[in-house]
Amino acid sequence: MSLAAIPEYGAALPSPVNDNMPAHLKQQVEALLMVRVRDLELPPDIATLYEARSSKIRRAIMSAWFFWVGAINILLTGFDVFEQPPIALKITIAVRIFISLTCLVCGLLLRRSYLMGREQWPVIIMPLMCIAGACVAGNLSGQPEIAEGYLINALLVVYSVIMFINIDLKYAKLLALLAIFLTAIYMSINSFGAVAAKLQLFTLYAATAYALLQARRIQNRFQHRLFLINLRDEINAQETASRNAELSSMAYLDRLTDIPNRRYFDELCAAMSETTKNLIPLSVCMIDIDKFKSLNDQLGHLRGDHCLRVVADTIRNNLRGKTDILIRYGGDEFLLILPGTDEERALEVAGRVLAAITDLQHANPGSPYGIITASIGVYTHLAHPISGETLIEHADTALYRAKTAGRNRVSA
Repeated sequence: MSLAAIPEYGAALPSPVNDNMPAHLKQQVEALLMVRVRDLELPPDIATLYEARSSKIRRAIMSAWFFWVGAINILLTGFDVFEQPPIALKITIAVRIFISLTCLVCGLLLRRSYLMGREQWPVIIMPLMCIAGACVAGNLSGQPEIAEGYLINALLVVYSVIMFINIDLKYAKLLALLAIFLTAIYMSINSFGAVAAKLQLFTLYAATAYALLQARRIQNRFQHRLFLINLRDEINAQETASRNAELSSMAYLDRLTDIPNRRYFDELCAAMSETTKNLIPLSVCMIDIDKFKSLNDQLGHLRGDHCLRVVADTIRNNLRGKTDILIRYGGDEFLLILPGTDEERALEVAGRVLAAITDLQHANPGSPYGIITASIGVYTHLAHPISGETLIEHADTALYRAKTAGRNRVSA
């Protein structure tokens, strides 16, 4: 363990989970989960959170979709060879290559997050390009059945976006309207086929798009509900973690003086005993308030508690930095752990703490000095290994020497 591994007070104690969610969010989520799925609408703040949480996986799905559309578009070139006349084949293949390259570029841009916040536009434009390409290829083929096949393939691309790409429903509606509009124009200017057959096909295409949009709307509602359920579980888990952290903090914290307690000292010693290379020399100061029992007896326990808090704050204010650790060992005894500190510097720290306590000039009728004073025993450990028992035994011996020498002094 290095000096950096010894936690400072505050960092040593478990802290509650950092929850950045608004306090009212749980009540909002609970209320929304009571709404029927078909009527569920996310409020703006939760909708924003949903978009942020789902954007990564949505971009991944969009990117994969672009790659598949590009690959399938190239594979369909094999059918063009048998369906297109030689002159038209070159134009059709050029259109397919252009669409596939565009798909590849869009997929890579999405994969690298270059289109964040604008992902819906390439997903809308690409199916429309497929419809335009299908119209060109269909006209060049000169055959109604082949032209219809090209159009169906392009519309399948549109339908796949509506069903599988989790874009906002308004963009899915826009795509469907534009696709049906282009289809209507193409079928109206195309001389192939009877008018009745065209109307029948157009109605089928439009009805399919409408049905898929309704299915998409219901699917979105279920996805929103699932998100709310997961969000509620996350909030509950954070609340539980926060409560557990608070209970754990209480286990390591002396509630009266708001500093680590003896249990923390025991675990700290266990950690220090693993490796002590950067801790040596390690000094320990045992601080005992002189005649504290007399102060309690004559002034009452409330004044005694106040004395302990004042002394703890005074010692803490005289620590050198983040590595010095103050612990309430028990009763009116405090431990000051000074990693990397030799005996000379430890005596300087102890002397400064002793002077600060004396300067408080708080009354203690039971003390021969008439004010609150302290006796401090200093022990410096220079060898391996380190054990809590050794530290306490030698520091307590030094404290006994300070007391027998008249109190209100430092002894090593």
